[in-house]
Formats: sequence, C-alpha cells, structure tokens
Amino acid sequence: MAYTGFSPTTKSDGISNTLAGVRAQRPEILDALRVMGATRTQLLTKVTLPSIAPWVFAGLKSGLGMALLGAVLGEYIGGTEGLGWLIHNAAGLFQTTRVFSSLVVLVALVVLLSAVLNAAEARLIHWRPVDRAS
Repeated sequence: MAYTGFSPTTKSDGISNTLAGVRAQRPEILDALRVMGATRTQLLTKVTLPSIAPWVFAGLKSGLGMALLGAVLGEYIGGTEGLGWLIHNAAGLFQTTRVFSSLVVLVALVVLLSAVLNAAEARLIHWRPVDRAS
C-alpha cells in the first residue's frame, strides 16, 4: 500500500527539502574544515549529512500524509482490496460502521507511522534541541 502512495509529488517534496538543506549549509564551516585537512568523506559525514538530516525528515513528514492519501485514493478508485476499496465498498452498501471503522484504522496508521518517524528523528538527530511546544 505505501509503495503506490509515493507519488512524484511526494518524491519531489523530499528531494526539494534535501536540496534546500544542502543549500543551507554554511560554506565557511566547509572552508575551515578543508583548511584543516578534512577529506571529502569527512566533510560529508561530519558536516553535510548532519546538516541536511532535519530537512530530510521534514520532507519525510510532509510526504507521509500525501503517500497514504495517494495509496488509499488509488485503492478507492481502482482497487479490489485495501483500505480505500473497503471504504468505497462499505459506502456503496451504506455500512457506515465499516466506513468509520476503516477511517479509524487509517488515522491509527497515520499516528503510528508519525510516531515511528518522530522516534527515528529523535534518535538520529540527537544533537538538535527538542521543541517542547508540540
């Protein structure tokens, strides 16, 4: 299901966020490390990847909802199985309980995947300050 949901829009959001992260690097840090003798591998692993990680996770978070929406919508329109098809079929048979229970499962899936993504972000970007407001 998730594979069909990664549309070109979702991919372009992730790529554009990653490129924005690369452009947001401070060139003076790279220049200083080059002067100190850092190799390209060291620049990549110590500066570039840590600096773009928040941007990559921002792209993943924005793409998560669109990917699931695309997957469910594709199943709704042309599928013969899956959550979208179940919603479409139940709505056609006026089974409102099944429609709403499918929506609850979809919301639970989004909450679960968001929690997994937040946990991965917290583990991989441990140096970043935590936003206590959310």
